This record gives sequence, structure tokens and C-alpha cells, in this order.
Amino acid sequence: MRANLFIAFAAACLIAGPAVAAKKPKKSLAAPKDPAGGYLLPKEIDKLKQDKCAFFHVWATWCTICMDEMPDLIKVLKGIKDVKPVIIDVSSISVQDSFSKRWMQQLRPGFPTYLKPDVKDEEYLNAIDKNFSGTLPYSAVFKKGKLLKSWTGQVDLKTLNAEFQTLCAK
Repeated sequence: MRANLFIAFAAACLIAGPAVAAKKPKKSLAAPKDPAGGYLLPKEIDKLKQDKCAFFHVWATWCTICMDEMPDLIKVLKGIKDVKPVIIDVSSISVQDSFSKRWMQQLRPGFPTYLKPDVKDEEYLNAIDKNFSGTLPYSAVFKKGKLLKSWTGQVDLKTLNAEFQTLCAK
């Protein structure tokens, strides 16, 4: 059922924002070798959640909000210490190969970003968070494997650093 919600939401975003995939970052910079960490398999997700503090952010190119906030989110995450960002693009494999990998290279995150491999949506959503409905963007903070907070929709970038300090302290 959650996979169906994921597909329905994807279709709604596609209808609402078909030109989003053509959007480029504001500034085109020389790309680093490869900021994409590659495909993040479900079995590897749990390892990343075990960090002292990990911020998971799931996005897709067909999600207007995701595309709009990503350049600013990356800027904020670059300036935050002691939090491991785990940015995952769940777009289709063909879109990842044709657009999102290059777009991330232009954004120059300075940390690896990941791609959803060709696995069932339900399996992938469960690996991230069993309560993750598939609505994007999705964000969550994990501390040593424990989910501290999760939310859907645009991230409040003005309060994100304070949020991390509160959640990840100790």
C-alpha cells in the first residue's frame, strides 16, 4: 500500500511540476570527481543510521519542493559539523543517469550523496523507516540507530542547525 502511495505522489508531482527536471542549480561550478556515493542498498542503510548523528533526506527530481530546497539544504549541511548527511535520490534509474548525478556534481555537496537502486519501493522505504509513507521530501535524524525525529515536506533550514544540536547532544 505504501508503494502505491509513493507512486500516486510521484504522479501528482509529475503533473504539478513537469519542468522541474530541467531546472539547473543557480551557479554552475566545476564538478568534483564524483560526489555521488553510488547506489545505497537497503542492507547498507542500517549501517549509516548507526552513526553518532545521521540526517537522512530522501528526494526525487520529480518533486518540486525537493528540487527547490536542495541547493540551500546542501549549503546548510556543509556548515554543520558532527552530523552525517545521507541524501538519497529515489528518482527512476534513467533519470538518475541522465540528470540527477550531474546535477549533484554541479551542486558540489562535499559529502557523498546516494541513489536508490532498482529494488522494490516498499523494501526501500522500510529500510529507511518502517513508518515512512513515501511522501517526499522526507527527512529523519537517527542517533546510533534510533530514530529521533522524522518529518515530510520542506526542511526549515533556518532552524536545522539548532534542531541537530538539540537532538544529537550528549
